[in-house]
Amino acid sequence: MATYDLSTTPLRVLLDAPDARAVIDELLPELPEHPMIQMAYGMSVDSVLAFAAGAGDPERVTALRDALNRL
Repeated sequence: MATYDLSTTPLRVLLDAPDARAVIDELLPELPEHPMIQMAYGMSVDSVLAFAAGAGDPERVTALRDALNRL
């Protein structure tokens, strides 16, 4: 079982965990710097990307999911 799940793990947990944050910074560097990110802290990454229609390149999201699954 993966430690982090993009469909259930709150974004804040991912951003606060150094290993997960490093993956996010590498693959979706614009996410932590988004001006409205604090509003999304309690949401899963999948939920955040659903609200930001078109913002998540499917290949980068898949790479993020794969990288987090390896942690």
